Amino acid sequence: MIDSRDGKLPGESLRKQLVSVVMLSYNNLDVIGYCLDALLKNLHKNIEIIIIDCGSKDGSQEFISNNYPQVRLSKFKSDPGVDNAYTLGVSLAKSKFVLLVSADVLVLPNTIENLLKSLVEKSLDIAVPVTLNWDGSYVNAGLGFPYLTVSSFSLGSILRVLMSSIKTEKPFFFSFACCLMLKQVYMENVFNQHIGFYEDVEWAWRLDLKRVNVSVLDNVYCLHKIGASMKGKRAQYYNALSPLATSIICMNATTFAFMIPLLWLKQVTKFISLIFGGRSAEAKSFARGWADFLRLRALYLEDHKKLLLMPGTNNSSYYFLKRVVESENYVRKRRYLLGKVFYRV
Repeated sequence: MIDSRDGKLPGESLRKQLVSVVMLSYNNLDVIGYCLDALLKNLHKNIEIIIIDCGSKDGSQEFISNNYPQVRLSKFKSDPGVDNAYTLGVSLAKSKFVLLVSADVLVLPNTIENLLKSLVEKSLDIAVPVTLNWDGSYVNAGLGFPYLTVSSFSLGSILRVLMSSIKTEKPFFFSFACCLMLKQVYMENVFNQHIGFYEDVEWAWRLDLKRVNVSVLDNVYCLHKIGASMKGKRAQYYNALSPLATSIICMNATTFAFMIPLLWLKQVTKFISLIFGGRSAEAKSFARGWADFLRLRALYLEDHKKLLLMPGTNNSSYYFLKRVVESENYVRKRRYLLGKVFYRV
C-alpha cells in the first residue's frame, strides 16, 4: 500500500507524479482521436500514453502515428486478446501508477487528477470513476455488469427476487473501462489469458478474494461510449466463449449446476437471433466461441482449481451468486441517487 500524507507521495508532489495511460485499440478509428484529445487536455499533464494496437485494419494505426507522435504505439499483427494486450501495455509503463482506459472512453479534465488523489489519500489499490455516456447521461455506478443476462432481464434482477433476504451492498464487479491502479497490483493479478475479452468478472472475483482494495469514487467521472470498442464477429465470438469460461472458473459445482439452464437459454437465444437476423457471419463466430470453449475447457478447470486454493475463497453453496446480489443492491442504490441527476444533463 502507499503511505501518503496531505495528498503527497514521499518526496514528490502528486501533480508532478507520472501516470502511465495504457489504451487498447482495435479498429477504433471513429473514436480514438476524441479519446486521445481528452487525455491530452487533462489537468494532470505528466502522463505517458501507451497504445497497444490489436491488429487494426481500419487505418487507426497510421492515424495515431501521423497525428499523435507523443504516443508510444505497439502493434500486433493479429488480435492477441485483451488480456495479453493489457499485460504488455502495463509491463511497458514507466510509472507505478497505471490508468487502464478503453479507446471509447473520454476522461474529463480532472479525472486523472482526482483518481490519483483518492488512490493515494485513501490507500487504494484501484480507483474507479462513475461512468456516464458520451452525452453525459447516467450509465452505471462505476460497476461493470455481470455478463449473465436472459433476454432483457439481468441475472442480478432475477437473483434479487430469489435471494431477497440479502440487503447488504458489497460490489465486486467493477467497470475497468477506466480505472487507475498500482502497476504492481496488476502485474501480480494479470488478466486471465484464457478468456480473451469480457474478462472483467473473473478478474474482479480474484481481486475480491485476495482483498485487493478497490473503490468507486462517487465524485469522479468518465464518459464511456458503451460497445464502441467491441462489435461484429469479434464481439459474438467472445459473447459465446467468455460467459461459459468465467462461470466454470469462478463458480463452485452447485452454483454452476444452478446457472447452466440460464446460461444455455441465453446462449441459444442469442445464436438463433443471429441466424434469423441474417447475421450468418456473426453466428459462425458465435459457434466458434462455443467450439473454443470446449477445446479449452481443461484450462478453465485448471484455473478453477487454482482459484479454490486462493486465501479468502468461500466454497459455500451460492456464495458467488450472493455476491452478485450484493453488487446489484449497490448498483440500484447508486442508480437511484445519481441517475435522476445525470439523465437530465
